[in-house]
Amino acid sequence: MMGIIGGGPAGSYLASLMSYDKPVIFERKSEIGKPIQCTGIVTNSIYRVLDKIDDNVILNTIDTFRIRAPNGKSIDIKLDKENIIIDRTKFDRFLLKKAIENNAEVKYKHKFKGYKIKGKKIEAYFDNGKKYLMNYLVGSDGPKSKVAQVSGMYGKREFLEGWQSRVKGKFDKNVVEIFLGLGEFAWSVPENSKVSRIGVIGKNCKKEYLKLISKYKVVEDQSGIIPLYNPKQKLQKGNIALIG
Repeated sequence: MMGIIGGGPAGSYLASLMSYDKPVIFERKSEIGKPIQCTGIVTNSIYRVLDKIDDNVILNTIDTFRIRAPNGKSIDIKLDKENIIIDRTKFDRFLLKKAIENNAEVKYKHKFKGYKIKGKKIEAYFDNGKKYLMNYLVGSDGPKSKVAQVSGMYGKREFLEGWQSRVKGKFDKNVVEIFLGLGEFAWSVPENSKVSRIGVIGKNCKKEYLKLISKYKVVEDQSGIIPLYNPKQKLQKGNIALIG
């Protein structure tokens, strides 16, 4: 059995490929796909990984990026291929469905606590008192991965703040706007002409974010932390691995 900690896109997609190893996804929450902490924009290259995405997952397509300078000037960049705006909750559940159809099992309300090595196998234990013996343990449990922490693979991690909200307003439906001079940068990614995902990434940039969204009606907060890439990050230790 392969134990996958975390039922996000990476964990579910891996489970969909591992039908021969009886994959089990252990999810700490009672449902998959919430809370959302993602802008949900993907390039056409996603079809190199997935043959098809359910129509109800795709909310919008983008054909232009508009880069705005602090002085108000802008330049439009036309895309060779459209980008896709997805409903992140439905996308996560779409991938989970594929995993289940390919022999994966899901166990909800299982918060991973740690493991013990038992011969050539791993005994993982959870906050509900349950224990499971597995051949492989995969941590797909986010930027502050508990699997990474207890296995000694956490390493030195740095994070940026990713402030984002879904807001109501008037938007150019097929244009993503990038604002320079706010945090590292800021964005508006439209779901349609009336709703967009507006955010700022950086350090200590909450005030800039609040100012940016102040003229809109906020529908939902989707903020979260974003790990900086570390090329020295260790991703495998014996039969324990990190993904996502």
